[in-house]
Amino acid sequence: MHLRLDDIAAALGISRATVKTQLNRVYRKCGVTGQGGLIRLVSELAGG
Repeated sequence: MHLRLDDIAAALGISRATVKTQLNRVYRKCGVTGQGGLIRLVSELAGG
């Protein structure tokens, strides 16, 4: 399931910029540079 930042922001009642900031913090904490890196990391951790 792929949601746009605008859709996520609207569902949570926050700004698009806040969604982007939070995603970037998740990427940094996980040691990845973007969505693709996060997907690979989760796949590896799940045994895939």
